[in-house]
Amino acid sequence: FSPTPDQVDGRMAGLILEPRDSSSETFMDENEAIFWCDLLDATAKVQKVDAPVDNNGKGKQPDANNSEDREALAAVAAALHNLLTSLEAGESLLEEDDKMDPRENANHHKEEFISEIEIENCPTKHFDVGFEAASNGPLMNALLRNILPAKAVLMQSKYEKEHTTASTPKFKPSTPPVAADKLSDSATEWISLVLERLASRGLLPQMFLTAGGATDAVTPEQVVLASCIRQAVDDYHSALTPAGDAGGFGRRRLSIAVKTSGMSVTTRPHPLWGRAAHHGRDSRTAVPVLLALANEVEEVRLRANALREGKSNEVYDGELNCSIRIIDDICDILAQSLGRHASSAANATDNQRNNLCFIADSRSVLGRETTLISSCCKDLARILDTALARNSGRKAREMELSPQDQQTAIVMVRLIANITYQCRYNQDLLRITPVPIADFAYDTSASPNNAAGTHSNAGLSIERTGLHVVLSATSLSPACFTLREWCIIAIRNAVEGNAANAETVRRLEGNEVMGDTPELQRMGVKVEMDKKGNVHVKRRDS
Repeated sequence: FSPTPDQVDGRMAGLILEPRDSSSETFMDENEAIFWCDLLDATAKVQKVDAPVDNNGKGKQPDANNSEDREALAAVAAALHNLLTSLEAGESLLEEDDKMDPRENANHHKEEFISEIEIENCPTKHFDVGFEAASNGPLMNALLRNILPAKAVLMQSKYEKEHTTASTPKFKPSTPPVAADKLSDSATEWISLVLERLASRGLLPQMFLTAGGATDAVTPEQVVLASCIRQAVDDYHSALTPAGDAGGFGRRRLSIAVKTSGMSVTTRPHPLWGRAAHHGRDSRTAVPVLLALANEVEEVRLRANALREGKSNEVYDGELNCSIRIIDDICDILAQSLGRHASSAANATDNQRNNLCFIADSRSVLGRETTLISSCCKDLARILDTALARNSGRKAREMELSPQDQQTAIVMVRLIANITYQCRYNQDLLRITPVPIADFAYDTSASPNNAAGTHSNAGLSIERTGLHVVLSATSLSPACFTLREWCIIAIRNAVEGNAANAETVRRLEGNEVMGDTPELQRMGVKVEMDKKGNVHVKRRDS
């Protein structure tokens, strides 16, 4: 897949030193072998042969954004995908052959053949081509860096700069910011298929590790990988969910795998573990993969919090934004993989549902062995406290929330809803997990991705838990259409079969009046709350 360190040193030496004799020429020739990463990097630089021509028939300066010819890159990515597919099929045949009863003649010829080969040349185990590809840094980086054309990156960057301010949802048909056909091409599709094939063998944690850098900072390659696999998981679960019951948001384009005719729910492998080596035993791969992803997102969250609080500096411009993006993507992958529909296809038989019961085990493992629930509640509480402070004194329909905060809030509530589904331990954990209340004066000049404001150390005496945060998050629904629906699902899953949670919700009382609005001032009335939580409306002069 890529040259060894010695071969890289030989290439560098060959560029600097001129060959002096036959031995040096031989040394250089050995390092001139072409690898898959070389093919990807070389074809990604191919430019269009024909220069643009204006109406007068005269040549004009080509546009750098439209001068790429990515068909050669698509052909290389397709060849790599087919190579991985054929080698995986060969591995399956070898596994089946090992299980078959040996025939006498075959064994006799095999022994004669092996005896003619030196022992050191005989491999002792099968070559795992998937793991080797997922662990190869130059190959993974070449795929991730060239997955999108340059014009798509520039268009998306321009759109994000123009739409970073907080806004209120508008009641109009949603249109994609940039047409899907302008953001992707055939090379994008084939590279996505290569990444999805490797991830479906349970290698996504290894791919994240390979795409990472020498520091604990998130790399742009990891962000691209998380976004690609998130789309694959979204496509897979969209196929599982009956029409009209998708329950998702921000629908992305369907990949080739979904467009392929004849592909059904029962034949499509799961994008995280469907092609793993343990056929028929998905739990052996699914639970470790989901646990590894949960640990990965917790490490990224620690780094993001350190950047927000000013305890650490960004390694590169935009590191915090990349960290927030990858947290949302991985949490959404976990949320969809732990969902109720993930373990029950529309036409699944009872045996198939029993074979997928490991999803319930995954919920329990993630709740017991990670701090995922606590971290999601704290992220949601941070967005909630910041939004309420920023929108103090405004009407509900005028509430504004940044697009990034909208997406983060939905993802966190969705993950809380699915991880607590029919899991008593996680339901109780949501009820007893303390979540601090931020008492601060919001600085309107602060960025929504940075610290929420200037905190005063005078904390409030009110106790708040994860269950309270989910209940309070419904107040953000005017600024985010689908947040209220996911909050309702989360509350239902949290109280289902849990009398303690249901009693906690029943006994909730109001704590304080949110604020004095201009409308109340013009009407000459004020709202007060007594010690028992009862609300009273009085005249201002009383």
